[in-house]
Amino acid sequence: GVDALLAIVEGNPRWLIGLMGPLIRRYKDEQKKVPNAVQASAISTAANRFRALLRTIPYVPDGTSPFRHKQMASRGLLTLLDALGERFRRHVIIDEFSPDPVLSFTVDANTSESLLQALGRALNAGAIILVPDSGAEAIASSIRGKRFRLSYMLATSYNLPLLLGREGSLQRLLSDERDQSGSLFQEEL
Repeated sequence: GVDALLAIVEGNPRWLIGLMGPLIRRYKDEQKKVPNAVQASAISTAANRFRALLRTIPYVPDGTSPFRHKQMASRGLLTLLDALGERFRRHVIIDEFSPDPVLSFTVDANTSESLLQALGRALNAGAIILVPDSGAEAIASSIRGKRFRLSYMLATSYNLPLLLGREGSLQRLLSDERDQSGSLFQEEL
């Protein structure tokens, strides 16, 4: 539906044009509702384009071995974002049901500088969205202690609902990811 499509673009005019343009053209040509499958395909295409962009933004945790460095560098910022997205996905789909799953994170005070830089790049690219404190400014001078969520465009890649959800500690989420996958962020923590 249109509400979900508008939420996914997060008010970004380029994303709006890229996602809605083909759908509007199809509606104009056929003069009937665009099927849900076509809408889903357009969302998937837009999300994959966004993921390709994020892959070009560098990110490698401190202390990474040379082999691991090369492997992680080829995926760029997606290394971090996929770890978060998959952890959120597990909270929604695999873990015991919760009506309010963890779908956002707070940056811990002791977060490393390389991880802070990566989060700053993710924020600048639109991959994560600042959740402002009530009554606080929407612009943060520091990201430590701030709450973020994945952009809804990126959230579609992990089959996440378009909800804010409960918050979790960034380091705890990444630690959970390490526990599940072996050593993805072992060097970082």
